[in-house]
Amino acid sequence: MRPSDINADRWAGGILASGCTVDGQVVDPWTVQAASAATGSPSHDLVLRVAAEVMCFELGQSGIKLTNVNTLVDFVRDDLLKQGMAARSGYLDFIRAILKPRERDGFFRRLFMAKPKVPSIAWLWVSEEDVELEDEAVVIRGKVMRMDR
Repeated sequence: MRPSDINADRWAGGILASGCTVDGQVVDPWTVQAASAATGSPSHDLVLRVAAEVMCFELGQSGIKLTNVNTLVDFVRDDLLKQGMAARSGYLDFIRAILKPRERDGFFRRLFMAKPKVPSIAWLWVSEEDVELEDEAVVIRGKVMRMDR
């Protein structure tokens, strides 16, 4: 949902600038899962990009009011440091809702349509290395490991 005080073109640009990559390759954010600790060595690079304006708005929907982007970066960094896996899971939820929101499973959809396929988990996000602001986007860098199947 776009807030009324942000220009539609800027909002759409922010959505388009968002992304989720592993080792530089775009991945479906639903294939990444937050994990608390690695059972092996995380050797793949994860990058989550979320437009700062979009993240400020989404955090505001959760009752966290941030207006300065530098404060936003500090907040995200501290949140990941203090909350660990729970924060990683929350930021994955942001990026999933922005990039690939799941369709609502209403009565008629369940009745007349096939269940949507949910991608299997391929990556475990086990650590974060840095949070910074790049081109008006909050960029979270971390490490993931491939999920054994």
